Amino acid sequence: VAVSDKYFNKSTCKTQFEWVKSDLCTALGIISTIGSLVSLYSMSILSVFRAIKTRSIKRSQESLSTKQRIILSGGIFGIYILAGLVAIAPTFTYLESYFIQALKYDENPLFVGSLDKDHHVSIIEAYYGRLSKLKITWKSIGRLVGDMFVKEKVVGTRISFYGSNGFCLFNYF
Repeated sequence: VAVSDKYFNKSTCKTQFEWVKSDLCTALGIISTIGSLVSLYSMSILSVFRAIKTRSIKRSQESLSTKQRIILSGGIFGIYILAGLVAIAPTFTYLESYFIQALKYDENPLFVGSLDKDHHVSIIEAYYGRLSKLKITWKSIGRLVGDMFVKEKVVGTRISFYGSNGFCLFNYF
């Protein structure tokens, strides 16, 4: 919230949608997610390592061999790569149907606020009639909404995965 206030130099309430759509919000979400996942993965691996060492009879105080250091370095590198991939996955456009949470339409009386997929489907069903809910994607929602208006092209701005909760954090559940 402090970064948002400094970035926009206005009240957070007035710029909420601007903030959650910004690249800075996404970047902060990615950084936060990488930090959380590195901590989670490291603690998990450390717990497994300790469980294995506790069960072993040999208790040596030797330093790590070169092979063990290479394995340890590779494990640390792997943790960071995995955390980075999980953190940036929501930003890929071909995965948007899994991660986009809502669309926001500026100054359109039919679509007020940021609407999730269920709200879009109910509005589109009311306009077009029956609609197959089995495999509706954000791309098809955009096409259907765009075809609803004749005078002007209506395009919704995506509320990204990290911006959907207002604090630019990863949505675990």
